[in-house]
Amino acid sequence: MELVMVMVGMGIVGIISINIFVLGVEIYNDVINHKETVNANRLAVSRTARELNLQRDKNHLEIASASVIQFVTPIIDTLEYDLSDDQVSITKNNGSKRGIADNVISNISNFSYHDSTGSELLPLPLSTSLRDNVWFIKLKIQTGFLGDTLTLETKVFPQNLNYGFRMPYHD
Repeated sequence: MELVMVMVGMGIVGIISINIFVLGVEIYNDVINHKETVNANRLAVSRTARELNLQRDKNHLEIASASVIQFVTPIIDTLEYDLSDDQVSITKNNGSKRGIADNVISNISNFSYHDSTGSELLPLPLSTSLRDNVWFIKLKIQTGFLGDTLTLETKVFPQNLNYGFRMPYHD
């Protein structure tokens, strides 16, 4: 009888120990998934913001919509960012699309365009006259991975968008 009681007690302790171990593994997997979500989102936001910040002339802003922004330089050098198709993709010189980050929630991620007072310029896509008033671009990207979502936003101030016309010393 005592042996049976000891075996039952050991079984209960064993089950509790296994549950604690499994819980630790699940927590570790959740942390890894969250880390991957954060890294993908951070990469998408920083890379997009960095390259948009390098644009030198607001007259090159060709398409300004909620999901696509395109700059075209006089030598037909095209840079387009697209937030559709559940990824952030970049197209240079009308070539093939290259994904920067996957798992993007397209219906939430967007570009918004603001004037010098901080007011959002509408309606999208922006007309030529409204594109001339762009002071900064707000970039919002939400990614999701295995049920974990993260939203990051940043303001991008492309070079010389807020200085008016391009001057020779901007080169």
